[in-house]
Amino acid sequence: NILTPSNLRKSTRRWFKPHRGVEQRNLGLNWLRNISNHDLKKAVIYFMDDDNTYSVNLFEKIRNVEDVSVWPVGHTGGCRWSGPLCDINDNFLKFHANWGLSRKFPVDMAGFGVSLKLIIEKKNVIFRQKTRYGYLENQFIIDLLSNNNVTVPKGICGHVKYLSIM
Repeated sequence: NILTPSNLRKSTRRWFKPHRGVEQRNLGLNWLRNISNHDLKKAVIYFMDDDNTYSVNLFEKIRNVEDVSVWPVGHTGGCRWSGPLCDINDNFLKFHANWGLSRKFPVDMAGFGVSLKLIIEKKNVIFRQKTRYGYLENQFIIDLLSNNNVTVPKGICGHVKYLSIM
């Protein structure tokens, strides 16, 4: 547990403030890369906030992420939900979001998971503090994926299992 540097805690207008939690997330990624063994490579890493509510059912659905998977999140960015839109077979089609539509992956921090195997393989990928505000998740996923393909866990499309309370 480390504090966010004081210069990053200053109150500024919403769209101009720096990202928070970048240093902590990167320390966590570094720790995972250093302690991981072959048995843990089937693990899934997801970035969830303590000020949100999660359905227990979500964890069963996201347990088997292969590279990067995305799922719906309720009450984000001023909309009722954001996340993937799928066909009737749960195949990913496109994203639903109210803002930042130029992002390739318009997802909330709690709306995606990454396989530990991919985190270990892409050892230089970190969250970048200088990423445009609101694009932190998007840039992280772009840096991780060489094929730009995300998946959606089966049975989760159209079912919000996470609520952003803030």
